Order: sequence, then C-alpha cells, then structure tokens
Amino acid sequence: LRASGLPSCSLLFLEKMLLDEFETENAMMDYYCSVGTTVHTHLQKWVGKTGKIFGDWKCNSCGHTVKNSLKYNCPKCKTLMEYVELDIEYNIFSGHVDGLLKLPNKKFIVYDFKTSSTRNVYQKKFIPSATHLMQVSAYGAILKRQGYDIDSLSILYVARDNPTQFAEYNIEYTKELHLHTLEFLKMQIKGFKAAVKSKETGDPITAIKYKMCDTYHTYKEEYEQFFGYVPCHLAKICFHKH
Repeated sequence: LRASGLPSCSLLFLEKMLLDEFETENAMMDYYCSVGTTVHTHLQKWVGKTGKIFGDWKCNSCGHTVKNSLKYNCPKCKTLMEYVELDIEYNIFSGHVDGLLKLPNKKFIVYDFKTSSTRNVYQKKFIPSATHLMQVSAYGAILKRQGYDIDSLSILYVARDNPTQFAEYNIEYTKELHLHTLEFLKMQIKGFKAAVKSKETGDPITAIKYKMCDTYHTYKEEYEQFFGYVPCHLAKICFHKH
C-alpha cells in the first residue's frame, strides 16, 4: 500500500486488482510525472544547500554515502551530493518522504512537494487538496512512531508551467492529528488487506465489509473530497439495496 494510493476504499482497491490497473500510464500522466520528478530533484538539491534538510545523501561522483545528516557536500571528494528520500514503512504501508527540515529546537517539519498549474497556485484554487493532506499526515504519523519529534507538516505547491509561482501550506502536527491519522491508516491497511483476500477467494464480501463509507450520506459529507475532480464512480451504486 503506497502513500500515493491514499486514501482509497477496499472496493476501489479490489476493482483495480481485478482490472490490473495499479500500473496505468498515458502520455499526459507520463508528462506530469516527469515534470514532478524534475521539480523534486531540483528542490531537494537547492533547498539541501541551505544546510537544514535532514536525511541521507549520496555522492554521484565517488559513490560515498552519508546517513542522517544535514551536510550536503561529500566529505571525500567535496562535490555536491544528491538527497536520498527517506523510506518509511508501517505494516504493509510504505512511502518516500520528500524532505525533513530540521529546526533549531531539534524538531522537524515534514515536507511534501507537489506540482500544479499556475492558476491553482496563484489563486490557491483546489489547494491544498484533502488527498495531499492525508498523504503528508501519514508521513508525519509514521515518522513520529519512529522517534522523530514532528513540529508541523508542509506542502509546497510549485507551478509546473512557471516555477517562480509557488504556495506553501503548513499545519501544526498536534497529538489529535497524530492519533486521527494512525486510526485512518489502520482503516486503509485493513481495507487493502480485505481487497487482497477478496481477490484471492473470489468473494467480494470481505472487501464490502471494509469499504470506507457506511452510507451515501457519509460519502457525501466525509469522503467525497478525497476523490477530487472525479467523484467516486461506485458511489451511486454502492449503497443500492439490490
């Protein structure tokens, strides 16, 4: 279960498994992913040069690696090292953290970099999205379980067509948010496992049992925001008595 798959429903997980659609690609998706990768690499390089980004570093010149450090210059050949995104795991959930900013009080800000259109960034339209907030919250929850003292969560939106336009959204990482996120992660993990079981047995009952929404009202009031521009296509039939 990857961070990019959050949040989802056991029935949607099952549908993707049955249709073998976990790895889909098209021309536009490939373009956006390529731009996103470039933006990540660029930001990690230049923000890393501030000496405040904590993590692992790899030198592409001599192959030397440095772990758990703020230093970005290779101690052997003195060249600029590449930032290595931190791998995190919790049960069957895994992801990569874009960056950890270490504060003077030794607490951390968890960063997640996203690309969007100039219009969205300038007008702050559709950002921050509920999905992005859930993903960065998941990073924060797991890092806290691993012993990191998390100060806040930050999503940096950069315009893919004009990188001089950007917007940052930061929220305090409270105890309440931590507990809420852990509970949501546990629900997502159960849903994913239920979908796997239903696929293996050929019986959808297990996946149905762990679906996100118990009523259509719950979907509209609590979860529709997670599906963004395209509402869940199962919503109108999921609660039909037939």
